[in-house]
Amino acid sequence: QNNAVLTEISSAAADREISKLTTMDFFLGLFQDDISDPVAIIDNLEPVLNADSVYVPRSDSDGEATSGKNKRIPIRDCASQGLQDLWKFIKGTSTELRLFLWSRLSDAYGSIQYATKQFSCQLRAIEMVVADFEGDLYLKNPNDTRPVLLLRMMKSLDELLIRALSLALNEQSAYDIVDEVHLKATAAALAKLSCMLHVSASLEDEIRIGMTQAPSGGSVFQAFMNKLREIQVRTWCLQYTVLKIGIIQHTDVFPKYESDLAEYLAAIHNVLGPRKSCKASNKIFLKMMRMELLKLKNIDNWEDYLGQVLYDLHGLKLGVGIWEVQDHGCPPEKLERRNTIQLADKITVLARRMPMKDLLKSELKTTIEHMQGAIGPVRSTPQMVHNLRNYTEYFKRPVHPLRLYQALKGGVELDTVSVNAPETVLANHGWFFLLGSIALSKYKLVDLSKRQTPGAMDDLRIGATFLRHQLQFTPNNWEGWFRLAECFDYEVEDAVVWSADKMNKDRAELVKFQRNSIHCHTLALSKSVGADTDYEEGDPLHDLYHNFAMRFLRL
Repeated sequence: QNNAVLTEISSAAADREISKLTTMDFFLGLFQDDISDPVAIIDNLEPVLNADSVYVPRSDSDGEATSGKNKRIPIRDCASQGLQDLWKFIKGTSTELRLFLWSRLSDAYGSIQYATKQFSCQLRAIEMVVADFEGDLYLKNPNDTRPVLLLRMMKSLDELLIRALSLALNEQSAYDIVDEVHLKATAAALAKLSCMLHVSASLEDEIRIGMTQAPSGGSVFQAFMNKLREIQVRTWCLQYTVLKIGIIQHTDVFPKYESDLAEYLAAIHNVLGPRKSCKASNKIFLKMMRMELLKLKNIDNWEDYLGQVLYDLHGLKLGVGIWEVQDHGCPPEKLERRNTIQLADKITVLARRMPMKDLLKSELKTTIEHMQGAIGPVRSTPQMVHNLRNYTEYFKRPVHPLRLYQALKGGVELDTVSVNAPETVLANHGWFFLLGSIALSKYKLVDLSKRQTPGAMDDLRIGATFLRHQLQFTPNNWEGWFRLAECFDYEVEDAVVWSADKMNKDRAELVKFQRNSIHCHTLALSKSVGADTDYEEGDPLHDLYHNFAMRFLRL
């Protein structure tokens, strides 16, 4: 009971005073720069900023926490007065303060390597800033100060987009805890942001066609528009990653989701390209689209999508597809070896579809040569040396009739080992076989009378070198052995067709070429047993039997 000295105290007033002290301690702790305990930051900030994700144990009648999965309740249902006051206070604070809090929480998750929660915080911050554009704090701002606030908010959004997009593209677990409600909220926020940013694109269109006069201070205006263009490109890229996750989670609604994703990327490309915006933000959209197109498998006319991307990035033309490539004003950049290896699969598929005579005259051949220049020479490994040494020893053996008979049943084998090297991926896609076939075909198309000119044999020997590389990686490639046998046959033909000097003075070399040809034909015959006989062009299996028979007739 109160006495005369101590007046009556209101419990509500006491709670308010305690709440003020709690709020003050909360912010004093957050603004310290030397905070070294990220778990403490998470425990303090998560209930304040993201209360819907926080659950606490339900207390029983004695005030003790109960255990069990179904005994947890949302913190909103049992929040203390201090926490409720914090929610109310933060709701009315400036965008900058709330961004600071989200940044602290995101950094805390990042410091404990919880990338998906760090990413979620960044998405929530983006949603918050976009929502603030429609809030009273922004709309009721005086007209003379609102542009400054707009620029500050756009700058904050740009920083958030950069960090979020980096995690979305480089961290596989980025979307692990992002549920459907969160995805929809982020997608809606990014769509609103894209609509806002598209106003600048519309203004540029009007200036370009003369509807609107460009403002004075051209360099400053252009720099500002470039920055908005970069933000727009990053927004589109992050929006794609959000929609991709949502679409993959609902394949019943999107049965051909890979085609849908490719069409969506192409639609963005068609918006950015004609406006010369593809090069914005270090070509991040083009690089993302290239990466995605190489991952997606079930796409119709994928060469059209990929062709425009490669032209924008590297100035390369595939020369196939329905659409003509357009100039999007992108300066070509050097093709790196890693990216070239990733492209090899798609390029070899396109090359196989095309007759060799057409391929030799196409832009695709130029692209293939450019890619090989980026790949560079093959680096030998001990396994490759082992295989090549065994091939060389095998070629020195005499031709044995029993081995020829065994080849008809697929019974001729070589002692080879599998090769583990960066170029193995290329060989598995038939890259070196493709290069060898191109070089060999170029030699075949040279007029017989011109084969005696200096350098005429270079294509033949280059082709043989690439075919050997292919066989070092894939010794069971029967077509590789067959084309290598052709190279040896042409060596013999070139040596005897115009002169008898080698027959008289260097017969041993001719015998070696003939023996090598027979051995290669034998291996090709053995490896072809049970092989796939569905070919894009001609019937190489028929050619193998015919050439092998003619080889014996010419002995």
